Amino acid sequence: MNWAKFLLIAAITASAWAQTSTTSKEVETVYPDAHAFYIDVHRNPELSGHETQTAAKLAARLRSLGYEVTEHVGGTGVVAVLKNGPGPTVMFRTELDALPVEEKTGLAYASTMRTKDDAGRDVPVMHACGHDLHMAAISATAAIMVNSKETWHGTLMLIGQPAEETISGAKAMLADGFLSRFPRPDVVLALHVGNALPAGRVGIVSGVYDTNADSLHITIYGKGGHGASPHTTVDPIVIAARTILALQTIASREVKPGEMVVITVGYIHAGTKNNIIPDQADLGLTVRTYKAEVRKQVLTAITRISKAEAEAAGAAREPSIERYEATDAVYNNPALAQRLRGPLEAAIGKENVVTEDPITASEDFSYFVEQGIPGFYFSLGGANPEKYAQSKAAGTSLPSNHSPLFAPDVDPALHTGIAAEVAVLRNLLSGSADELRKLSARKRKRPTGTTDPTLASAGEWQLPHSLAGECKHGIRHRRCDRRNTGFTQPAGFLVALDKVDLHFRHVAHAQHLVAIKIRLLHRTVVNGDCPCECRAQAVGDGTLALCFCAIGIDDGPAVHS
Repeated sequence: MNWAKFLLIAAITASAWAQTSTTSKEVETVYPDAHAFYIDVHRNPELSGHETQTAAKLAARLRSLGYEVTEHVGGTGVVAVLKNGPGPTVMFRTELDALPVEEKTGLAYASTMRTKDDAGRDVPVMHACGHDLHMAAISATAAIMVNSKETWHGTLMLIGQPAEETISGAKAMLADGFLSRFPRPDVVLALHVGNALPAGRVGIVSGVYDTNADSLHITIYGKGGHGASPHTTVDPIVIAARTILALQTIASREVKPGEMVVITVGYIHAGTKNNIIPDQADLGLTVRTYKAEVRKQVLTAITRISKAEAEAAGAAREPSIERYEATDAVYNNPALAQRLRGPLEAAIGKENVVTEDPITASEDFSYFVEQGIPGFYFSLGGANPEKYAQSKAAGTSLPSNHSPLFAPDVDPALHTGIAAEVAVLRNLLSGSADELRKLSARKRKRPTGTTDPTLASAGEWQLPHSLAGECKHGIRHRRCDRRNTGFTQPAGFLVALDKVDLHFRHVAHAQHLVAIKIRLLHRTVVNGDCPCECRAQAVGDGTLALCFCAIGIDDGPAVHS
């Protein structure tokens, strides 16, 4: 190992463990029990919608702590409420379910469970997505919050949600009267562990956190027959193969370059014997997108291509296409994300709180946010710090969630998860309900139909300006603003960094509005006689860029704030 690599590993390891030395006695007190719960749940995973024992274990723990617990909400869902005087209501969610994956981690407590899935197939079961660690963290957090009521006030709601992996559990809980049977949350929270960050760190995303998800089942109908006489058949396997390849051209040839599109065929089922051409083939797809209009375009193209390939092969019947699961992207309220950065940095160290880009995974936590409740969903590092450093140095990737090899580095990941959860809950439960409700009163802006700021609609980029001074702007003098200004860009919008241009135009009611296209932040530029400095900041319900403009420079410098 060379010295550079050694220092990188040492730095990450020290960073990950830095919080351990300053972890409160509260976390250390509950950690052994939380770790034991993690081992138990990991060894005994249950599939989506069948989390009966898992839910019962979590419910029993929360009930023993003094929470008012309701079971069987939306199936196997658990809702635990702890009231501590007047104040806001804050919800923190964990998932309950595991995946049909055969564990290959080699851990002493690895799952060996097998069960029947909903189709009656015998499948292995594994907590390959970290929900076991989430449950362990929330159980420990629940204990700390009970034992420190003097540090917060209001209503704490902890929920165990079933069937996240089938993106149906949150919807089922809401359909079962979640918002009418229990106190309506003023804020909803969740976290997720993964190997994108080393254990000991957390990641924050402002605005769109992940993707829209659509699950499709396509059945291609052919004409079966003998494998030695393909001319008497219409082979659905060949049609399926052509369809799979053609579907990949949607992202590469139909959707505008730069847009996020993933079309993955996760399974193909057909046939029973090598010399029999079956009469049908089944495909399972997952589709991921950021934007609503791109989502619509992609789903339409999948239908068109699937039908066209079947017709081209002479199939007598067009394919059936079922969209059986769907969820929208999770949206993080930017003001909430900005507010909670401070408490997280104080709890685990400033160097351990990082800003991330939106991810391509999906999750049904969005159903809670879409009820008009501000949400904050953040990432928890799970990678072993040394292995993380080695993978970065080698340019390789560690096993991701859903891999049979996925195994979070429990300590410090669990320590960090508990400390982070307690920090954000205490922060939010230290103020008033009205303060948090103001967050939901701000209108959320979804991603626009284009990733090019020059094409963004004026309605999303307009800024009211006061009138002061004169500004030469290339063609003629215009009266324009001479103070700091700002605009909220569409949530999830990816800024291309290149340069800044200012465009002024007159609008109705004799008010000046400026449409700004941002291409480079943290730089002062001059357009005509109008120098502006722009920097990124999370404000309101979108990603914000503040532009400090000395427009009308004859009146002196701009007032910065």
